[in-house]
Amino acid sequence: MALSACSSGPPATSPEAADASAGATSDGVATPGAETKAAETPDAGGRGEKRPGKGAGGSQGNGQGGSGGDNSSGLQAPEGSDTSSGEGSGEGGSDGGFALPPEGSYGYSQEGYEEFCQGQACDRTPLPNTQRVDIDHGERSGSTAMLTSVAHQSSRTTNTTDYRVTDGLVEITRLAVEVNYNGFRYAETYEPQPPIHALELPLRAGARWSGSWDAQVYGNYAFHVQARESIQAAGRTFDAFRIRTDVDLHGELEGFVKATIWIDPETGGILKSESLTHTKSALGTYEALVNITLTSTP
Repeated sequence: MALSACSSGPPATSPEAADASAGATSDGVATPGAETKAAETPDAGGRGEKRPGKGAGGSQGNGQGGSGGDNSSGLQAPEGSDTSSGEGSGEGGSDGGFALPPEGSYGYSQEGYEEFCQGQACDRTPLPNTQRVDIDHGERSGSTAMLTSVAHQSSRTTNTTDYRVTDGLVEITRLAVEVNYNGFRYAETYEPQPPIHALELPLRAGARWSGSWDAQVYGNYAFHVQARESIQAAGRTFDAFRIRTDVDLHGELEGFVKATIWIDPETGGILKSESLTHTKSALGTYEALVNITLTSTP
C-alpha cells in the first residue's frame, strides 16, 4: 500500500535481550519497512526537528498530489485525475470519485536483507526472493472507505497498515509490526495523530507534501513526486510516477525510512519499491533493505 515505506522495523533483539527487556515496550512503525544511522538526518521538509507539532501534513511547492510509498500494493487515483508530467497548479484534489485496488494477494519479487543487532553482535539474513501483500476492504460509507494492507516481508516480519480513503486523500490511520526472532515475539501497534498523508491526489510530477505526527513513536515525513517514467513490472511496460519518501522517527524508536517507489497512475498500484529502514531502541538496532517489483495481481 501507499506508505509501507513509512514502515520502520522493530528493535533488534536476541534471547538474552528478550529476558533483559521483558518489561520494555517500543512502538514500531510498520511500514513500508530501511539505514545505517539512527541519528537525525539533514532537514527535508522539517526532518531533524526533535519533536514536531501535531499539525496535519500539507502540500508544498508548486503542486499537490502524488503518493507515498511502501513495499506493498497501492491505492488507485480517482478516475479523471490529472496525470500530466507538469509540476501542477498547487490546487490538487480530484473529480470527486475514488477507487480501491481489488482485494486479494499481490506478488512481488524481492531482494535485500534484515539485520538485528544487540551490542556488537549482529545477525544479517537475506530476505526471501518473493513477498506477498494481501489487500482487504473495510467499511465504506459515502466518500470514505477503509482498507488494510498486510505485507509478508519474511517469515520473521509482517507489516500491517490501515488506510482511510476520502476524496483526494489517502491517510494512514494505524500501523502494526510483528516480528518473530529466535523464539522471541515482538508485536506493536501504533496510531499516528494526526494520520499520515500517504497519498494526495491527483498525481502530478513535481508535487510535494510533508507533515508530522505524534505518539510514543513520533516523527515527520516528506514526499516528492519526482518524475514520470517507463518501467517494467509484471511482464508489462508501465508509464509510472517515481516518488521519493523520507521519514524520520523519534521517541521509543530513533531512526529513519528512505524509499523510492514507482506507482501506476491507472491502477494506483505499487509497481516497484526500493526502501531502507534503520531504527534503534533500548533493545538494539534493526535495519532492512527491501527492493521489490510487482510480478502478479489477484
